[in-house]
Amino acid sequence: MDRNVILAIVLSLGIMLVWNVWYAHRYGDVLSANREDIAQQAEEPSASKQPVPLQPDTPAEQKQAATAPLNPIVAPGEPLEMELPAAKQVEGELLVAVDTGMSVVTLSNVGGVVASWKLSGYTDDENQPIELVSRKTALRPLALEFNSKAATQRINRALFNTSSEGKIVLSDASPAYTVNFSRTLQTGFRIEKKITFHYQSYRVDVAVSLSHPKRDIAGSTFSIGWFGLGDNLTSQYSYNGPVVYTQGKRLTEKPDEDEKETYEGNIEWAGLINNYYCMAFFPENGQTVVNIALLEKGVYSASVRLV
Repeated sequence: MDRNVILAIVLSLGIMLVWNVWYAHRYGDVLSANREDIAQQAEEPSASKQPVPLQPDTPAEQKQAATAPLNPIVAPGEPLEMELPAAKQVEGELLVAVDTGMSVVTLSNVGGVVASWKLSGYTDDENQPIELVSRKTALRPLALEFNSKAATQRINRALFNTSSEGKIVLSDASPAYTVNFSRTLQTGFRIEKKITFHYQSYRVDVAVSLSHPKRDIAGSTFSIGWFGLGDNLTSQYSYNGPVVYTQGKRLTEKPDEDEKETYEGNIEWAGLINNYYCMAFFPENGQTVVNIALLEKGVYSASVRLV
């Protein structure tokens, strides 16, 4: 299909559990730096770097984001399933949970994002499964980011179509399952997400596409991200922050408030670490751009540019 019609990317998302001995050996340097950060929490953020602001919205975009209704989510005549589970969060929300045997991941059709990611074999202080989705961030994991903040907000608040609902339990007989999300805008643009889970694995395959039947969208730019990694997981003896692996080097530069760190080139993987847990994107094509941002104190995001 012509590039002017569709742009797509496939990547893998991995959740890795990092054992203490290996962790301390591999990350001893950043652990020391993290303890220094905690000891100096009262200090002002460094002003040695110039902020890299996001592209501002025009007044018209800001007004539209605040007042305009969401676009219709289905084409005329196309059926929309409205049977909702008891745990709905907003009107029209559908939740689908996938149990891989290693994790129970709940997806929402509001934005087509991860609402919850619980580790089946690991518990917190209250003996509940470790939750890897932060409740401190405005965006949820696998949300899309556009150049316009207004567009980002509208797309991630919108209802996507999906044929999946309820709980899917993977097994040897059913080792993989794909949840499909799609949304067609009034302008004709179509966004699709395909999220594939695997039995007894933390690996998740993610495919995202943006298409238009007539317009040239080769210049469109957007990213997919993970925003925060769990809450209350960090101790003074553990590292909490971003990590990017490129050209055989592990980079752990932490951005200051209102700044972002940008890495471009052959990125083997990139993500977030919090204590023993690591979320990482593995782009199918290593040539990409990764943005790391500080959302609030101790809470980071990692986004991979798709186009």
